[in-house]
Amino acid sequence: MALVAAVLVAAWLAFTQSSTGISFKDVGYEVVDSSLTRVTFQVGAPAGVAVECDVTVLDEQAGPVGFRTVRLDGLNPEDRSTPGDDTHYYTVDVRTVGRGVTGVVDTCRER
Repeated sequence: MALVAAVLVAAWLAFTQSSTGISFKDVGYEVVDSSLTRVTFQVGAPAGVAVECDVTVLDEQAGPVGFRTVRLDGLNPEDRSTPGDDTHYYTVDVRTVGRGVTGVVDTCRER
């Protein structure tokens, strides 16, 4: 039963993400020290759509040691580097309570 519920939740999240036109992808991270990790990611969204992304830093046991919700304003078509380009890169600092070993974007959604 739990497996069925997990599959349904995953399908719902995939549908929700694809129906809003928002995409996201991890690009990299830099562990600065035991209290700070920089996470770089890309986000694709239609012009003018404001997005909110949840970024998590994990430790060696894959436990969360840092979390941040980042608000990204939509980029107007005239501010884009190429027409139709809806993908942009962001680097954010995430404070941590212990040394992280990776940083990931959990999800992005329209806000």
